[in-house]
Amino acid sequence: MAVLAIDYDGVIVDSDSKSLFIAYNAYNRIIQDSNNYIFGVKYLTFNNWEKVVKNYHKKIKAYKKLRPYATNANGYLLIIDLIKKGIIVNCQEDFDFRKKELGFDKKEYFDEFYKEKERIHKINIFEASKLEPIHLNVFEGIKQFSSEGIDVFITTLNRKEDVLKYFNFNYPFFSNNIRDILDIKYGENKIHQIKHIAKKYTINFNDIHFIDDQVSHLIQTKMLGIHLYLAGWGYTSNEQKKQARENNIPIIKSEKEFYPYIKRIIDNNLS
Repeated sequence: MAVLAIDYDGVIVDSDSKSLFIAYNAYNRIIQDSNNYIFGVKYLTFNNWEKVVKNYHKKIKAYKKLRPYATNANGYLLIIDLIKKGIIVNCQEDFDFRKKELGFDKKEYFDEFYKEKERIHKINIFEASKLEPIHLNVFEGIKQFSSEGIDVFITTLNRKEDVLKYFNFNYPFFSNNIRDILDIKYGENKIHQIKHIAKKYTINFNDIHFIDDQVSHLIQTKMLGIHLYLAGWGYTSNEQKKQARENNIPIIKSEKEFYPYIKRIIDNNLS
């Protein structure tokens, strides 16, 4: 027997642009100061987005460089603040320290991020979805595993309703390939999500194959005795890849390797 537990942001979808779009607006709704407008406008809109991408590509690149350190919505807003203040961060420890030091661990930042997400969905969910393209090879791999009778679970620090809304709008019936979605309500430690899967569905930990692009999530769950893989195509830095190697966690280099890599290991374990 084998089941898959797969992270959502970064692994199944590329939400870089969407998280930046939402975080920038949420940041400026909380902190009312024109000096915050690092993209030259108070709010990003579907009408000004392409112009911002063209004119502020260096700052967008800076956001993407810091993105691997953001494990939740608060982290996305912190990145906007770090760019505005010109603060250099080169490791997860420093990022987490800044989040607490600068007050970005507050619930109001988390809540405002999701309020802004709802707002842009209501304005134009089609344009919002374009900011979050799917990794097609992973998408097809999940469908293939599901067709082979392997249960697939999504483990995410997003909200379940947002994941379902994305699939239902862009890929109707894809959710039929997903056994369950474990979301932020289980907390930020993915141990709780994995334990829930094992308990609710009576699955041995050794039968669970967990794929995430945040090495900290993988290290958290290592003690459970599950199979771990770092998604190298996701939001993961060289520092985090080094951590994975130090913890003997295999790195799947590209999304094209997702299905054949996991398939080979599952087949070998079952033979």
